[in-house]
Amino acid sequence: MAANEQPRPQQRHWHRILRALWILIRTWLLAVPCLMALLAAACWPPGLQPLRRFEGHAKGIADIQFSPHDDCLLTASADGTVRVWDVDSGNTQATIPHPAAVNAAAFSPDGKRIVTGSDNGDVYVFETLSGARQLILPKHNTAVKSVAFSPDGSLVASAGDDGTIRICDANTGQRRTTIEHCSSCNVRFSPDGAQILTTLNHGHASAELWDVNTGQHTRLVDPGASAAFFSSDGRRILAFHHGPVIVWDAATGAKLGTLPNNYLAFSSYVAVSPDWHFALHYDGDNIFGDPYDHWLCDVQRGGLEAELDGAESYSSCGAFSSDGRYAVAGCVSGAAVMWDLAGLATPIRRSAWRIGFCLALVASLVVCLRRAVGDLFSLFLARQPSRRRFSLMTLVFGVLLLGAGVGLWLHIGYWSAVAWLPEFWLTAFFTVAFVWSVCQDRKTL
Repeated sequence: MAANEQPRPQQRHWHRILRALWILIRTWLLAVPCLMALLAAACWPPGLQPLRRFEGHAKGIADIQFSPHDDCLLTASADGTVRVWDVDSGNTQATIPHPAAVNAAAFSPDGKRIVTGSDNGDVYVFETLSGARQLILPKHNTAVKSVAFSPDGSLVASAGDDGTIRICDANTGQRRTTIEHCSSCNVRFSPDGAQILTTLNHGHASAELWDVNTGQHTRLVDPGASAAFFSSDGRRILAFHHGPVIVWDAATGAKLGTLPNNYLAFSSYVAVSPDWHFALHYDGDNIFGDPYDHWLCDVQRGGLEAELDGAESYSSCGAFSSDGRYAVAGCVSGAAVMWDLAGLATPIRRSAWRIGFCLALVASLVVCLRRAVGDLFSLFLARQPSRRRFSLMTLVFGVLLLGAGVGLWLHIGYWSAVAWLPEFWLTAFFTVAFVWSVCQDRKTL
């Protein structure tokens, strides 16, 4: 073809198609990472640094609990000791040695006594501050994995690997009832003390209710629950499992509703605040940040509220204070980490750099989409398109795209919406590549 010969119509047709494909591919490669970075910057929960660390155990912490007045912290460890800590100072108030690893511990309702369960089956009751042993309860044949006081402090329940739940008098140590359970489980008394809620520690998960006086099985609450909690009034039960969080009627067993669950399905454990507002969970398979980070989630809305930093090791237990202000996790390193959640109540929690980054990404998206639509418009519809009409159309398209992204986040949860989010440096690379591309000549293919 001569230099001054015009291309044939068929050649111009394929040339436009190839150019249009390149425009679409270029826009996809540049706009999608910007959109994902925008979601990350706008929606990623803020990191929360620990308020205090409690260090002293030689081995991992197996159970942890706040006292009823939130002034003390109780930890049970595999090093064979139970420690009582002052919450304000972080100092140890009492250290109670045991002949074997301690798997479970709990305060009495008045906070003056504690009950412990050990690896050798022992169940003891101690005076909190002095550490003096007050009672030796009937021993289990195998390890004890969960203990609890009744709401009035008159009974103690202990669950062991021998498949039994033993309910004893907290003052005399006399056994009242024995519940034959299929396996080791966690035990919780109902607020009125009439029933016990059990969830299995391993195997086939389930949540069940038992009568305290007779030991009879009352109801199978949820056949798939790995963790379950009573509401403060005892009328509802919140059950966690691999799927939505389900709310059950404690009296009738009727299903009252479901709550979104996009992040708790594969957690190592779950702790819930007394008002059911927050859930603290740990996931050792975290691929987006430090594998030791913990997550604070909004139970009702189903969104991530904060990333709890500073644990420095894996954890196996957690708890909330009675007012829901503090969260604490017990780590396998032997340390306990506490966070103050008061700052999360403020409506604006994003830093200035994050807001600026979001605005820059919005501008980048608008420019990217404006360039793509303008190129396609010039290629197929006009030689010199109307800039005003084209800019308005691009702006509307960009707003619809961002609205769709926000709607997706609100519908399925942020975690699922950006499950394949690349690392920050990769996102930054694509953003720089986009800025470079915008600066190039629009006629360059």
